[in-house]
Amino acid sequence: MAVREAGGYSDSDIGVPLMRKAFGRDGQLTDREQEPAEQEAIAHLFAGAIGLFKNPGSHRNVGPLTAGSALRALIIASELLSLVDDARPG
Repeated sequence: MAVREAGGYSDSDIGVPLMRKAFGRDGQLTDREQEPAEQEAIAHLFAGAIGLFKNPGSHRNVGPLTAGSALRALIIASELLSLVDDARPG
């Protein structure tokens, strides 16, 4: 099993399990200053986003998004990326 350079995650760490590892209790993107319940909520948020936005298109033909759906997804993605930026050390 190969280990990816960035983060030390294996090639099999993808999707929801990867989000749980990265943002879980001992994850590299976990904000250690947050309360444990908030850390767990962030992990759920990222796992849910992957499950909702990425998984369907990976497993079946879901068709095109409407303009409104695409805009809402971009807004959510923007917020998620802000959380990742805030969690990065240094």
